[in-house]
Amino acid sequence: MHQPYLKKTNGVWHLYHANLTEAYDREVLLAREMTRRQEIAAERNFRRLIYIYGNLAIESMHDLAEILNGSGRDIEGNALIHKAHLICMEAIPSEFNPGNDEVIWEIAENRPWLRSFFLVAQEYMKEKQYRKALDKIYYLLQIDPQDHFDIVSLIPECYMQLHMFETYLDIYHRIFAARGGLETEYWAFLSYYKLNRLREAAEQFKKARQLYPHMATELSKTVHHFQGDGFGLLDTGEVEQGSRQQAFRYWVHTQHMWSSEPDLPEFLRCIS
Repeated sequence: MHQPYLKKTNGVWHLYHANLTEAYDREVLLAREMTRRQEIAAERNFRRLIYIYGNLAIESMHDLAEILNGSGRDIEGNALIHKAHLICMEAIPSEFNPGNDEVIWEIAENRPWLRSFFLVAQEYMKEKQYRKALDKIYYLLQIDPQDHFDIVSLIPECYMQLHMFETYLDIYHRIFAARGGLETEYWAFLSYYKLNRLREAAEQFKKARQLYPHMATELSKTVHHFQGDGFGLLDTGEVEQGSRQQAFRYWVHTQHMWSSEPDLPEFLRCIS
């Protein structure tokens, strides 16, 4: 069989790749190592593995898509993620019940299959197909309740972009209030504000401002620009949690939500 498929053995679901070998696994690891210093060679190796192993090479499709998306070739990269996920969906037998059955993360062969749900949910969000993203998110949470990919972290943006503010506040209080995070705290404030629950909005803003003051400063500005002085940047190039850079990037990503509320600046000025 030249397609991966889910099969239950001794009560445990496995993803089977009938014709994959240990040599394939070694080559995937080698190509991943090369990605850090020889990206072109790594890309060539992943393409070769996909050519040889076809639909069995789900991991290689994911890793190649990451290279493509990271180098500005999003159309091909996104298409590859969707293709890999379609292969994973076709691997599901009719007797599989996501409400009762789990696909165990600890079995290494299952991880590419599980990862495909996380990656395709991210792609749907890029495409602004938030309901489709939520379908994938909740499906994965059913079959991987330990949430090894932290896919639950994608939920807040989906509900906010869908203007489902009551639903967002419900999940914020059940999950995210205890976890913290700049985005979730300020989205809770914005949800209260958009629902005209102004007293609660003011209290939530005070909490968010105390935890992440740079975002409060960003909201008070009339001109926004990235702070490129290196402060708040990690060695990986990512921004540090709570930094001015994170606040700016969050504002850029969500500015349409804040800009649609013309009375918001005055409301913020009234909060002591």
